[in-house]
Amino acid sequence: MPSIKVAILGFGTVGEGVYRILQEKREELKKSTGFTVDVVSILVKDKMKKRTSITDVQITDDFRDILNNPTIDIVFEAIVGEEPAYTYLSDAIEKGCHIITANKKMFAKHGPALMKHAEFRNVQVGFEATTAGGVPIIRTVTNLLAGDR
Repeated sequence: MPSIKVAILGFGTVGEGVYRILQEKREELKKSTGFTVDVVSILVKDKMKKRTSITDVQITDDFRDILNNPTIDIVFEAIVGEEPAYTYLSDAIEKGCHIITANKKMFAKHGPALMKHAEFRNVQVGFEATTAGGVPIIRTVTNLLAGDR
């Protein structure tokens, strides 16, 4: 079965939550998409910090390890603040990775630039996680307005 390789930037409450959900919903995702979703790398501030049991995943404190991994398809960013989040996502887009961000502050300031860069590189930007309760309406409005000029 084909797989989607994911890197997670930041492993605080949100990043760890994404990791846990991807592990818990692994079979559901496989059934609904036809793909396995494998977290292959996680960017952390402190590699020495004790973490929950994470197996078969590269834990790194150097973003270049993620950028240089040719297997990564999607980068999920859950870092607090504008930088280095914006730079990391810009570099991921340049590499050809799809990106998903939960970073409200960064996306409010740099969202249009990321979207333009992603369109140029023919990759997708997911930002619904920045809006929490607004998630259902963003997708609906985007889909409804797609054909409305």
